[in-house]
Amino acid sequence: NHSRHGIISYSGTIKRLIIANNYCTENGWAGIYVTGADANDGWVIVQGNYTKSNGTAANSVDGNIVLTDCANIIVDGNISETAIRRGIYTNGVSNIIISNNLITSPTEVGIYCYQSWQRITLSNNMIINAGSTGIATIGASIGVNTDFVVNGNTISEPAGDALYLNPSDSARILITNNILTKSGANTLNGIRLKDGSKVNIADNIIKGFDY
Repeated sequence: NHSRHGIISYSGTIKRLIIANNYCTENGWAGIYVTGADANDGWVIVQGNYTKSNGTAANSVDGNIVLTDCANIIVDGNISETAIRRGIYTNGVSNIIISNNLITSPTEVGIYCYQSWQRITLSNNMIINAGSTGIATIGASIGVNTDFVVNGNTISEPAGDALYLNPSDSARILITNNILTKSGANTLNGIRLKDGSKVNIADNIIKGFDY
């Protein structure tokens, strides 16, 4: 473990970046942090990593896996346990797929997409015991007729909303085949949606939300 990031990549000259099968725990800032990657002719791939309890420093960035200001990203098959704040956090990214990740007991949000632009897919993730929201987006999919897909995720026992989506009002949103469950009282909503242009919410299972 380290006082800052476990793994950091911040060079805009990297064209193809793969971060795979690493073990990043108890670092002061992010377990894995990627920013400014120019992947126009390739992909940034973050796959098969184990991250736990990163972000312990008082001025930490936001979670176990953090991606900012980059494009063409796959975050797939990672494990995030007990993140300080967020399991997976993105800010200012575009064309991103976040899929098949297991996220348990973040102190705040399981997956948080903030000001992330154009073609966002969140699929087949499992999020358990989020300290606030399972999946949250604010300002996501900015641009005309951009696509935002939330499909096949399982979110159980969040302290707040399972899905909170606050994208731009021009976003096309598809929310399908998610399983959202909560036992007991003192929670919020299964799906809370604000804004969006063309919205399809279909074939989800939502059970036990009771404020």
